[in-house]
Amino acid sequence: MTMRTLYHIEVSTFSRRVRLVLAHKGLEAELRDCRADPANLAEMKRLSAIGMMPVLVDDGHVVPDSGAIAHYLDDAYPDTPRVFPREREALAKALAITSAIEFAMTTLVDVGGRYFALSKDAAWSEVSSERIGRARDAIGFVAEQATGKFLVGDQWSAADIWAITSTLWVGGMAARAAQGTATQHVLQMLTLDFHIPDALAAWAKQHEARPDVRAICG
Repeated sequence: MTMRTLYHIEVSTFSRRVRLVLAHKGLEAELRDCRADPANLAEMKRLSAIGMMPVLVDDGHVVPDSGAIAHYLDDAYPDTPRVFPREREALAKALAITSAIEFAMTTLVDVGGRYFALSKDAAWSEVSSERIGRARDAIGFVAEQATGKFLVGDQWSAADIWAITSTLWVGGMAARAAQGTATQHVLQMLTLDFHIPDALAAWAKQHEARPDVRAICG
């Protein structure tokens, strides 16, 4: 029996992607939350050179990064439903969408979290505005693709998974702040001029009730 473990943070949009990919494929994994248990964080850092979540350990194979994990699972388990299309044009579109979302979310996390301690620097306003502007452009590109039920083709794919997790995560920040459950990093992200476009938020509404989305994204 294959032993599969996912080192993750439960509320992270990056980790939720992978959990939705696993659910789509019908693959189980032991979940080890690295924020809830310092021992899990230490083990994840020992396993992965990049030291960031999520990290999948699948029967001894260590795979970091949500995009890499999704590609790995598509190839390692060819009999399960794919999340990245095989057809060239559809694959190119899916990669363009997931890359844009990856850039937007990573930029938001970096500027609002990892680098926010530099916000008193004289260069902060110019640098942060340029970075967040590029993140808005990236998520705007994704919103332009939201013209049908699915972002690529006629079935659920990595593009949809990346989009729904990011839309719900960003869209829920204000509510968490109002409820007093937001982390300091989320509060800092809320000070940045970044929002999910209305078209993308409207697209997400039709998928919020999916059982896997409700179970993983809340």
